[in-house]
Amino acid sequence: MLTIPPRVRSQREVDAKDEEARDLSRKAEQMKRLCEKLQRDDTKRSETKLRRLQTDQESLKDGISLVSADTSRKRSEVQAEERAISDRGELFRSIDDNIEYKRGQAEVARVRAEAAERRGALESLGDGEALASELKARRDAHEEATRKVQYLRGSRKTLEQKIRERREELGGREFRDIQNLHRAESAALKTKKQAVGDIDAYVKALRKALISFHNRKMQNINKTIKELWQKTYRNSDIDYIRVRYEEGTGRSGHNYRVQMVSGGTELDMRGRCSAGQRVLASIIIRLALAETFCIDCGILALDEPTTNLDEENARSLALMLQQIIRDRSQQRNFQLIVITHDEKFAQMIGRRTFCEHYWYVHKDENQHSKILRQEVLE
Repeated sequence: MLTIPPRVRSQREVDAKDEEARDLSRKAEQMKRLCEKLQRDDTKRSETKLRRLQTDQESLKDGISLVSADTSRKRSEVQAEERAISDRGELFRSIDDNIEYKRGQAEVARVRAEAAERRGALESLGDGEALASELKARRDAHEEATRKVQYLRGSRKTLEQKIRERREELGGREFRDIQNLHRAESAALKTKKQAVGDIDAYVKALRKALISFHNRKMQNINKTIKELWQKTYRNSDIDYIRVRYEEGTGRSGHNYRVQMVSGGTELDMRGRCSAGQRVLASIIIRLALAETFCIDCGILALDEPTTNLDEENARSLALMLQQIIRDRSQQRNFQLIVITHDEKFAQMIGRRTFCEHYWYVHKDENQHSKILRQEVLE
């Protein structure tokens, strides 16, 4: 079933009314001409008929007015319908524009993402100079590989020639008994390998034993150093010192460094201690080494041990040396040699309990060296 749109239907009605109005206008014109004709022919006789015709004319005019009003109303309806259609067209165009805008936004986002991806790919490739350098390096590597291939092909031909020559030699009289010779040499080689393995095992065991001996001795040395330091050093900034050792690589043996411990913190003494602390540490380490490795050594020599030491630490060192003299008093060959310019220190070491005299070296007025025996004061 075909449906006529309201606009078309209204337009058709307007056209029909226009046609009806034109028809009425034609009829009115005909009536007017007829009236004029009748008036010319017989005015008197036609007055009644003229009035009737005029009445009809008035009626026709009223009908024309009604048709005109209806036509105007229909035209208004048609215009309103046209405006509604125009508004709906604008709405449809706006919807289409929004849909197209959304599509454009999606396309812009896709293009931006693709541009960012390609930009990242370009950045990862680096600049042109880097790519050119890499291309040149690849070409150089390719040329180098080509040269190596050619060289290896030549080497292969040379080796194939040598293989043929060796096979010809193996077929000669000189190598007829080569299997027995090879078997004997293999047995000798295996024997040597076993011997070398035994020697390696012995060396490893010896090295392990030496390391264990070294570690025990270092523990003893650090224990002695700690005791001597705590007996000698009178300040409170360093609790004790120790020798830190680390096993080196290859033939480098061990690496040693002197550390000071203060409040549980270990620090290297190099660059952190005074000259007096370094001198005292050097003396104590040497005494600990002598105590550990030189039990039967009867001579202990110290040259200027009080250099850079303050009076309190020098006195502590003298008391420590007295303790060493006391501990070695039963050793028949023990001798303590101290070379010093500090006569007070020499007196503190001596005392009557440990020795009765010491030797004083000086120069006379003729600059001749003299040695005098000095008695130790009480």
